[in-house]
Amino acid sequence: MDAHFVTHSALTHIGYDKDKILAQQTRGLDAIIGGHSHTLLGNMTGAEGAYPSIATNLDGDEVFIVTAYRWGEYLGKIELSFGSDGKIAGYTGAPIRLVNTTAQDTQLQAQIKAWRQPFDEFAQEVIGESNSVLTNAGCKTGECTLGDVMTDAIVDYRAGSVVGAIINGGGVRATIDVGPVTRGEVITAFPFGNVVVEIDFTGDELWKIFEGIFSGVSQFDGRAVVAGEFSG
Repeated sequence: MDAHFVTHSALTHIGYDKDKILAQQTRGLDAIIGGHSHTLLGNMTGAEGAYPSIATNLDGDEVFIVTAYRWGEYLGKIELSFGSDGKIAGYTGAPIRLVNTTAQDTQLQAQIKAWRQPFDEFAQEVIGESNSVLTNAGCKTGECTLGDVMTDAIVDYRAGSVVGAIINGGGVRATIDVGPVTRGEVITAFPFGNVVVEIDFTGDELWKIFEGIFSGVSQFDGRAVVAGEFSG
């Protein structure tokens, strides 16, 4: 990259299709590093587009869009070069598939281990105990044990001011095993830092919400719905 120029990039979590719209409806972005839709881009079987995908913004300039699938299977890599006008003149790079034979960077791994030490101490603190396996299995499609526990806990937390609690089943990300429960396990199971919000609904609105949960289709706008967990 020419040292005289700074790339203006957006780190998003809105999905590949929305990233393309963002690029087309804005000014000043050189690149968008996207997530959420788990879209595979590149020159491989199953890819949904080129890596990078290139859109044109409101000024007629190119915006480079990249995303690297899911679960750490690919490591995205792109290097941009800029011309004397400050615009992207070229690029190199492609997604790198990570397999069991991929060697770790020992220097980076040592840095990660050092960075994690304060968090590991925090995460290992025991904050409770469970006599049952609190599973997240099936949370996205129906009722699950850990979803039940979380919504019951929310109702208890707001006792007297609420009659029920609903959470997104897709936000319950891991199972908590029998025995001591650590902060790390709770953070792994609920990594998104959501907050409890009280909302008043009419009976008709609640009916539509539950219809959406059970049918998988929102009764408000017709979009797909991930199952919700409910207590009340």
